Amino acid sequence: MASVELVNLSKSFGKVQAVRDVSLTIRDQEFLVFVGPSGCGKSTVLRMIAGLEEVGSGEIRIGGKLMNPVVPADRGVAMVFQSYALYPHMSARENIGFGLKMAGVPADEVRRKVADAASALQIEDLLDRRPRALSGGQRQRVAIGRAIVKNPDVFLFDEPLSNLDAGLRVMMRVEIARLHKELKSTVVYVTHDQIEAMTLADRIVVLNEGRIEQHGAPGELYDRPANLFVAGFLGQPKMNFMPATWAGSDDGPLVDLGEGARVPGPDLGQPPAVGAPITLGVRPDVIRIDGDDMATGPVATIELVEHLGNETLVHLRPPQAEELFTIVQPKKASFAAGAQVRMAFDPAEMHLFDEAGNRLT
Repeated sequence: MASVELVNLSKSFGKVQAVRDVSLTIRDQEFLVFVGPSGCGKSTVLRMIAGLEEVGSGEIRIGGKLMNPVVPADRGVAMVFQSYALYPHMSARENIGFGLKMAGVPADEVRRKVADAASALQIEDLLDRRPRALSGGQRQRVAIGRAIVKNPDVFLFDEPLSNLDAGLRVMMRVEIARLHKELKSTVVYVTHDQIEAMTLADRIVVLNEGRIEQHGAPGELYDRPANLFVAGFLGQPKMNFMPATWAGSDDGPLVDLGEGARVPGPDLGQPPAVGAPITLGVRPDVIRIDGDDMATGPVATIELVEHLGNETLVHLRPPQAEELFTIVQPKKASFAAGAQVRMAFDPAEMHLFDEAGNRLT
């Protein structure tokens, strides 16, 4: 296997700049996930690594070797696409081995590699079926098998689970994680699904408008998002935001939420000036409602209650916030639309951002 280096990588399509000066080293045997909204440039980066898109500027190195002038077939990569791209008239066995056959690999070796891939993917009993006789998850396993038999230096996955239903996505996430551990492979994976990113990745790279907003371990990005974009993108339900001002005092840090609501804030190494506008962010699962110690917390009106079986989501509107707040409550929690409740926030669970949207630490 091999590391992948992206050095000042950029790409434009006409006047649209899809990728902007991306520099990153993907370590040998690392499972790295690019995540971001549609149009952020993540698939373009993947296609440039594969050689399917010409590099606008910058360099791509795999195993230390410059790949810019190298054709896709000689880069030592294998790509699994969002669409399965299987030949409908061929069996699963023939689809998996087709690339090897076209490369002139001896028939005995093709049979051995196909059998090994099928065993790893647990599809030995499906090899004689054609794609139309396979489920979506089975077709995706065949597509992954086609990549495995190439024994590539780097596996590239471009939203491979987006065409599957929820149950199959969970199953295939487990299978992909298992294969990565067994094959000890370097994996570059693209998705817009943050759950896939959080559960699969050794490291996540959050892209926005072609730029890297932040990269790091999943827990690091979730617990300490670098800016408002990362904070709002990672997490389901997403983080709640409220405009505020910093109201530090001799009695300790305070956050002023307006309309008489002042709550204790976190200790900041470099606090902003008193009265400076900030944004308060807080995760839905750490907000408390209607406790005896909430005399100074903000009051909000409940607009919708969703009972999900294992938990209850309460959607409410604080007068200071532009968007609804979502709060996760126990499954037996009882709230009614139209009721008013008072909220409380643990200072240790607060995320504060300055006017530019950057994290205050």
